[in-house]
Amino acid sequence: MRVGSLIAIVIYALIALVSLDRIGAIQVFPNAVAVVAMWVIVAYFALGIAMNAMSKSASERAVMVPLTIVLTVLSLLIALGFGEMAIAA
Repeated sequence: MRVGSLIAIVIYALIALVSLDRIGAIQVFPNAVAVVAMWVIVAYFALGIAMNAMSKSASERAVMVPLTIVLTVLSLLIALGFGEMAIAA
């Protein structure tokens, strides 16, 4: 496995943990850390939109730009506080 792939796996695992923490599904991080981390994730995905849009590959632009836009919007909604767990106790 390449080092870059391993780093990507770790980043996406952290994104999943932070997102689940922010919606209240799990409690892993202190609230202040999770709030700031979620905004960092929003910025990461927003930067990804620009980076994918600059790709020389037309197929990468066609697939990854819309996907990254969806990820950015969803992470923004979580960062804004939407997505609280709606599970009956």
